[in-house]
Amino acid sequence: MGTDMQKDTVITDIISVNLNDDKVNKAIKIGIDKLTVNGEDWIQKYGGYIDIGLYDTMYDLLDGIIGASVFSISRLYLFKKKQRDKGVKMKFANKIQKFMYGRYGSDDLYKFLFKLYICLFIISIFVRNNILVILELVTITIMFYRFFSKNIYKRSNENQKFIKTRNKILKPFENIKRNYKDKDHIYKRCHKCKTTLKLPLPMKRGFKHAKCPHCGKKVTLFAFKYQKVEIIRNNYHR
Repeated sequence: MGTDMQKDTVITDIISVNLNDDKVNKAIKIGIDKLTVNGEDWIQKYGGYIDIGLYDTMYDLLDGIIGASVFSISRLYLFKKKQRDKGVKMKFANKIQKFMYGRYGSDDLYKFLFKLYICLFIISIFVRNNILVILELVTITIMFYRFFSKNIYKRSNENQKFIKTRNKILKPFENIKRNYKDKDHIYKRCHKCKTTLKLPLPMKRGFKHAKCPHCGKKVTLFAFKYQKVEIIRNNYHR
């Protein structure tokens, strides 16, 4: 392409084995005293022979070898460090696993206490009250005590009692949740036998009456939702 990507170097000496008159494998150094190129004296004009890039090519190769070596060593160091860190993490995980062996851990009551602690903590940011601080300490103490407890049977009974109490409290609100999710039916609980009725939507809002299929008691409810009837008018052209 007619371009020179290498820097030129002026050479005043030649080191070569072929120029050895003794024909032995030993390099000798010969100085360049006279050099004429196209009728020009290069010794006088340039001070020696102009190398067209061989020296710079060798330097580039040397730089490439050094760069590749540094890169390889750094990658090897990072790989060894990653393996060492992985080994440290595995040892730490094994220690945690051995420590937690035979301990209760988390359950539904633990999750409830954790959410309660977060709520108390957020409230205490805006409201400065010693009672809130005491409740936070009590809550987090119970959490950690139950989490690290080795009395699994007792902790399990506590969790079962909590689940029963929670379901008993939330049971009256189950139909509210169902009515919110199901857009095509109305849910109503029979006050006599506690059966939940799944009723279709009425044609209009207002009171709706139904009969419980389990005990036969009449159930009355007020329907906020109703069926939306879409009227389609067809235009016939004669």
